[in-house]
Formats: sequence, structure tokens, C-alpha cells
Amino acid sequence: MKNQNSKIQTITFNARGITLIALIITIIVMLILVGVTISVALNGGLFGKAREGASGTQIELDKEILASAALGTMGENGEVNFEELDANLPDGFEGSNGTYEKDGITFIVDKYGGVTTKEKSTEELTALEKYILGENGEGGVELFGEEGVSGIINHNEFSFINVPEELKNNGGITLKAYSMVASSDEIISFNFDGEDYTSNGLIVDIYFVYNGATYKFRALVDTYFSSGKTLADIGVKNISYDETTRVGKTVSYDDKEWIILYDDEEHGLQMISKDALKKDNSAGITLGNNDEILNGKEIQKFEENKNGDNLNLEKAVYSYNNAVKTLNDVCDELVAKNDKITSVRSVGSKATGDTNADDVGLYTQKEGDSNTNLIKWPTSDSNYNVGVGNGKGKATDMNYEEDYDRMVALGINVADEEYWLASRWVNLAPDSVYFSVRDVSEGFVQGYDLLGVEDSEAYGDYHSCAVRPVVSLRSDALDNVSGSGAEDDPYILN
Repeated sequence: MKNQNSKIQTITFNARGITLIALIITIIVMLILVGVTISVALNGGLFGKAREGASGTQIELDKEILASAALGTMGENGEVNFEELDANLPDGFEGSNGTYEKDGITFIVDKYGGVTTKEKSTEELTALEKYILGENGEGGVELFGEEGVSGIINHNEFSFINVPEELKNNGGITLKAYSMVASSDEIISFNFDGEDYTSNGLIVDIYFVYNGATYKFRALVDTYFSSGKTLADIGVKNISYDETTRVGKTVSYDDKEWIILYDDEEHGLQMISKDALKKDNSAGITLGNNDEILNGKEIQKFEENKNGDNLNLEKAVYSYNNAVKTLNDVCDELVAKNDKITSVRSVGSKATGDTNADDVGLYTQKEGDSNTNLIKWPTSDSNYNVGVGNGKGKATDMNYEEDYDRMVALGINVADEEYWLASRWVNLAPDSVYFSVRDVSEGFVQGYDLLGVEDSEAYGDYHSCAVRPVVSLRSDALDNVSGSGAEDDPYILN
């Protein structure tokens, strides 16, 4: 018994000894792990990244707050009143005339209420951004030049020049298209073909492909595209699409080919006609004082309220102001319907929500503006209540931008014919004002003037283009259909 007790005691002692050693080793290991964790947290940026995440969220919140304040100052011309915004800045913001600071971040508000930030440091700018926007990312880089001369674009050949070697090594950069965005209040003096000119600048978006992705940047140019500089408004924006969706796939419907434009929760499933379409035996859809839709539905009202020489001008005003709905209606008429189609609109109208929504307001001028021709524009006394005076034509809108960005990314902005975009812009010059509906010719967005004022003389005009309908489908419309969506094996929609 004694020996057994002795053995038991010995075993018990050894077990306690092992537990104590294990405990000591565990404590040591835990101390080491704690030290490593603290080191990673402090030196590896764990807390820093958490702060960055919180900072990023705050920046987005500040952008929303500033955008809301800017939108609250918009006048009838659809543009931000910066004097009013400066006088009523949200708490924490400082600055003026579209450039504001808060917590070390620079916020830029454009004339349409869009807000961007310049939180990147110079060191964080990519080679691509530095090439286009300059070493500090603030824009101002000369746009047009020739090989060996200052400038980044050879406009005659529509190609980039003076490209840094590091950008060439990644496959180079290729220009794709440009679009007229808006007129600028900035007056530009320039020389073209030996003649000196003065004009309001044009704000344009320039699209390009780099390393397999599609980008765009904004620039200010003269009316002849002979001089210009890059702008930092939108930075260098990647507009590529999610290639894991059906976007870009081909659909065969109603003996026509269609390209899937959107396939996501926000837009639903939308497809656009590959070709520009017209009504049977027509030269296209006419807008302006010879608007066939207007003549068919509204002409009698104009005839009953004749107003001499203003009659054609009033027709042009009416057609211009109703252009978005007119183009949407025409596109709807051109598309055969079945139970898989939910709606039809014109390309260039709003891609989500009410596609006929047209709430930019009327374009107005006041004394002191760089161009006050509209103030001298004669006002109609027509009972039809169209009028041709200051504040009668709708302001510039950006409805087209989302569609056109996607079309450039897909490489389908070029069609077989010139086509309308359901979007408007007001083009200024020192002695004239033009009201245009946007159209696409050879893949480039421009605008055709339906009415204008030159040296206080108002006139109306008309123009014809084809259209490109955008069809919204039920989410299950392409389920269980034949075809793979490839160009030579399209989805067959019946």
C-alpha cells in the first residue's frame, strides 16, 4: 500500500509539473502574440485603415451635404448660384466660387451641382493622371499640339502625343471619341488660320482606352478646337462596365440586332438598337420649326394664333422644349411590342426613373452676364403661350451622359447614320445664343441649333436625324432563350 501511495504521489507530482510548465509556455506565447498584434496594429496600419474607412465615409457624407446645398441654389437656368452657395455654406466648409475646403479635403462643385474631391496627394497620382492633369492633378495641361510640341493631343490625327514611356509600355493610350458637354462662361481668345477670334469656351469630354479599360476626362477648348486645356472637374474617370454581366451581348428581335446596354439592379435589363432607325420612307425624325410631330398634333393651335414672323420661331421653341418626349414617343412607335418589353425610350434620355422627366428649368440671362442677347430677344404675344423671350427655352441637361459613356465603353457609339440624343445644351458666343438638341455624328456628340439669337435677331431652324431606341425588358426576358449572346449567335427574343 505504501509503495502504491508513493507511486501515486510521484505521478501526481509529475502531472502538476507538466501543467505548470505548459502554463508558463502558454503565457510566454500569448505575450509574444500580443506583442506581434500590437506591432501589426501600430506599424501595419490596422488602426490607420480603420481611420481611413471612417474618413472615406465622412468624405462621401460631406459630398452629399455640399451637393444638397448647391442644388438648393439652382436658378431657372438649371445652374448653381455660387454667390448664394458661398453665403450659405454648410457648417465646416470654407471657400468660394465652387472650390471649398473641409478637414483638409478640397471639394469642387461644378455648375450643375456635381461634387468631386481632390483628396489625393501628388504622390498618389498615377502616371496617367499626371500626364493628363499635370503633376499636381489640377488640370491646365495644354491640349492640342504636334509631335515634339507642347500639347498631349494631335487633333488632326486624333491621337495622343508626347506619351511617357511608362504609358507606352502598358499598351499605349488610344483616343475614342469626344462629346460637347456645355458652354463655358470663360471667354477665350485664340487664333485660327491666321485670324484672331474671341468666343465662349466649350467644355468637352474626351474618351480613351488605356490598358484595356475605357476612361474620360474633361477639357476646355475654343469653338474651332484649335486650343484648349485639361480640366480637373471629373479627374480621369474609369467608365468601364462589369464584364461578368450580359452587357455587350447581342440580341435578335423584330428582325433587328440589339446590344444589351445595362444589366444591373439600378437600370434593370435594357438593350439598344445596333443601327440608327427611321420611320418608313423618311429622311429621319425632324425637330425644329418643321417638326413633323408638332405639325401633326399641334400645328392647328399655332395657325389659330398666328403672330406674323414669330410663327416659325414659336414652332421651333415648342419643338425644342418638347424634344425629349417627342423622341421617346417616336422610339416607342418604332418598336414592336410583346409581353417581355416593359418600356421604350430614346437613347440620351434618363436611363432610370421617369425617362420623360425634364426638370432642368428654363435658361435665363440677366444684366451683367457675359452674353445678354436673350435679354433683347423679342417676346411673343401669342395666345399659344410658347413665347420667344428670355427664359422661354429649356436649359442644358446632362441626361445623355450615362448612356453615351456606356456606348463608348462598348464601342457602339458609332452608328450607320447620324442619330438624335434626347438631351439639350445651350451654346453661347459673345454675340449669340443657340439652343440645340444633341446628336451623334460619326461617334461624336455635338448639337444642332433649332433656334438662336444672333445680334438680337431671333430665328428658328430644323434638322432631321435617325433615332436609336432603348428597350427595357423584364428581368427574365432572356431566360431559356436560344443563342449565346455572341455577335454571330445572338439571343433570340420572341
